[in-house]
Amino acid sequence: MREAWQRVGLLPALSKYHETKRKTMLRKMLFLVPTLFICFIGRAQYDYSQFRYADVDVRGLSINPNVDVGKKNRFTSLETIGSIWGLFSDGAANYFHFVNLPDKQARTDFSNYLVFNAFVDEDSIQYNDFSLNSRYSTTNTKFKADQRFHETVFNIAAFGSRQTEYERLNPEDKIENWYVNPQVVFEYNVGKGRIEPIGPVFLARFIVEDLKKEARPKEGTTLEDQFMMGTSKEWSQEELFELGRLIATQQNRRVFDLRVRTKDQIRKVVEHIAAKKQLDALDVYSIVADNWQFAYQFNRSSGSRAFWGLAPRAGVTVFNNNLEYITSLSVHRGWRKEVPVSYKRQKSLEARIGAGLYHYIDDILSYNQMYLYTSFLYEVGYFPSSRTYAGLAFSFEGEARYHGETEVMGYNISPGIKYNASYFISYNTRLNLEGRISKRYFKTNYFVSEDGNFLISAGLTHNFY
Repeated sequence: MREAWQRVGLLPALSKYHETKRKTMLRKMLFLVPTLFICFIGRAQYDYSQFRYADVDVRGLSINPNVDVGKKNRFTSLETIGSIWGLFSDGAANYFHFVNLPDKQARTDFSNYLVFNAFVDEDSIQYNDFSLNSRYSTTNTKFKADQRFHETVFNIAAFGSRQTEYERLNPEDKIENWYVNPQVVFEYNVGKGRIEPIGPVFLARFIVEDLKKEARPKEGTTLEDQFMMGTSKEWSQEELFELGRLIATQQNRRVFDLRVRTKDQIRKVVEHIAAKKQLDALDVYSIVADNWQFAYQFNRSSGSRAFWGLAPRAGVTVFNNNLEYITSLSVHRGWRKEVPVSYKRQKSLEARIGAGLYHYIDDILSYNQMYLYTSFLYEVGYFPSSRTYAGLAFSFEGEARYHGETEVMGYNISPGIKYNASYFISYNTRLNLEGRISKRYFKTNYFVSEDGNFLISAGLTHNFY
């Protein structure tokens, strides 16, 4: 047979065919071995502590005014007590500024809530209610090369209200109450370490897991093409982190039209994945859009820090013509650690201990107190899917105060346990659970108190259409 093939010229052709086939198989094996090795490494573990959040400097502003004019009923807990006619208005304005750079982290929040109501009841009594609740907080942390930092924290909180009541036929006979309570707290910390926000990398991980299960290879793509471009089934750590940084950048983009922003964000992520992996574009789009719109917004971090700090505080309370002044100065030591155990589990630990001096003055009294305080918080979180979350937190807060004039030691101790979960049943149905157990032991110069709370709540949200 061999001689017959050789006579008709088929043997050289067959030999060439088999040689070509062997070379093709060898080439594919050369692609396959390193790819399988990379897949094994990627499947083993991602080190999320190495993820570096995107460099961002973003601002946001939201305004929510509301005005009602008309007639309403007034209620007590048991019955309707009459009707009122007037103007009812409220509004909120919130601003934030977030910065995350290699040498700086900063966060500023400025929130304001305003209420103004002017109405008349059935007895022609005019009521005017005005209140403003405003809070400004800013934290600015600057880092050196070895992650040593110095940090300033500045908080201003102010609440004010004014209420008047009078008969419309006798406006001179007016009852008026007003209340003002501004407080200022400044904190200066020095320490070492950094907490990095890493929520976007977990959104990236859930997108990748969905791609593994559902995305098909692009039409016309060969196995060799997939090996050359990177397999769709496994992502290296650098590929995953690159996708996470892109998601962080897109999440922090601000465009006036939210619909346009969302479409552009999804398009940028889809284009990035399409350039990296040989996958069907429609499958990639549907998976990214689904997670972008419906996935849980992961507020997760990684890293640790420890610091020493100094915190002066001042506050004034004015009710009509009665004044109270409060000042204090404390030193503290703080720790915080955030550990992403896996893409489905997170744990965090935070503690602080401090001591200070407290001074109080009003129209009658004036006294000083020395105090010690501590706080502790341990949280664990579980994310079985991109849409479901369960968390358990253990907390403890304690304070002891020594009143110099009365030589009495007071205390305020509050341990607690909190559970909350949000379970995704379907696109139309979500179950929310919350539970809380807390206890408080309280003692001042004049009395001793003990109370506790036990709360379980459940809520089901279902959209029929």
